[in-house]
Amino acid sequence: TRVSGVVTYHKNGTLLYTSTVPSSGVLFADTSMYSAGDTITVGTITYTYRASVSTTANEIKIGTGGAAVADTMTNTYNAINGGPGAGTTYGSATVANPDVAATAHGATTVTLAALVQGTAGNSLATTETSSHLSFGGLTLSGGAATTTDAHLWLYRD
Repeated sequence: TRVSGVVTYHKNGTLLYTSTVPSSGVLFADTSMYSAGDTITVGTITYTYRASVSTTANEIKIGTGGAAVADTMTNTYNAINGGPGAGTTYGSATVANPDVAATAHGATTVTLAALVQGTAGNSLATTETSSHLSFGGLTLSGGAATTTDAHLWLYRD
């Protein structure tokens, strides 16, 4: 069964297995994030960085001035989550990413976590077309299943 993103497996009413560890990843930006047209793909959504945004979905505004990179990372975080700034810092038709949540951001990073728990999130895409942005891998990683009673796996009917 699935309840609030946690998958559980039962046998004869006994909990055998719980999948609770989400996959995750980090988007890194260097100190010169100024390239309009760069893209990132997070799960099934591709975002495009632009100097300005309007109603177009999945466009993210590149920050300007002394805090340009930090502003761009904040805009990325908000666009992925459907947070504040629709129409000004990201396209107003953008909706929250259906696969991934941005869980934290810093001056040069955005941390991501799969919305699905366990190993299923390990196949969610994290790619970029940019010389200023990078992910640690082509997909999220680290999603794991947790066994609540390991010795039950050895029992055979």
